[in-house]
Amino acid sequence: MSKRNRSVLLIPLLAAVLFTSGSPGFFGWGEEDDPLETANVVNYYGEWGNITELVRALNNGELEPADHPHPWVATFQHVDALEREFSDPPAGGAHFPVWQNCMGRIYEEPIENGHAIHSLEHGAIWLTYDPAALSAQDISLLERRVTDRPYSMMSPFPGQSSPVIVTAWGMQLFTDNAGDPAIDAFADTYAQNAETTPEPGATCGNGIK
Repeated sequence: MSKRNRSVLLIPLLAAVLFTSGSPGFFGWGEEDDPLETANVVNYYGEWGNITELVRALNNGELEPADHPHPWVATFQHVDALEREFSDPPAGGAHFPVWQNCMGRIYEEPIENGHAIHSLEHGAIWLTYDPAALSAQDISLLERRVTDRPYSMMSPFPGQSSPVIVTAWGMQLFTDNAGDPAIDAFADTYAQNAETTPEPGATCGNGIK
């Protein structure tokens, strides 16, 4: 067989190896390499898994609100003041009538939890960080991941339990690494996720600046 013919046979063989090996390559990560598989993600819906199933259980009497470990996850009313204290960013619950602008916005100061929760209700992702736990370089890296990204916002949250927390309604990712690939994977998965977002498609603009 000529060298030319051997080369023709090897090209499809190499392509088959690239597509079936499951290893990261020119075309990204294999499915089994999903960063969320090993990430520290908390699902506050519990055994119901998502907002659709939880609301169904509440409506048909299968579950009483007081029996759920996190009843706030199915609480959507507007209030003028929050009754709960937060050591970490809240992932849902009663909230202020006006949302925080969340179309890739970077806030240099802490924002009001009540406005942020309303943004989560609209399907936003809220990336927070403890400024005492990260370098300026780390913070800059996080900013690049949020800037101009629709349905996302970032702000400091001093004293939170993890250097970086990414929050969606009913879901949170905890990590100490600003370069963690799970941050983008979480945002891609839960921003505007119809299974976990109370009001997907609602605006993230024209709110609190």
